[in-house]
Amino acid sequence: MLATLADPILPVFMVMAAGYLLRRTGVMEAEHAGIINRYAFYLAVPALIVSVVATTPFLQIEWRAVAVYSSLQVGLALAGFAVLRLLFR
Repeated sequence: MLATLADPILPVFMVMAAGYLLRRTGVMEAEHAGIINRYAFYLAVPALIVSVVATTPFLQIEWRAVAVYSSLQVGLALAGFAVLRLLFR
């Protein structure tokens, strides 16, 4: 179980940590560290998510958890929309 999570996720966080450490030690400028972190955030993590979801056996998906998560996301989006609609008319 741990290997399933660590194999795809660990390299992404190592790249993010490398960018942070190189910036903190002064080896790299803030702009370059930001580029590495943007790469990890916008490209590597979405690719990781697609990879993990694509290789998950269909019968092992907990559909109740997916339904609860989806319901909460829709509810929060609607609540946020309602609040913003009242504030900004």
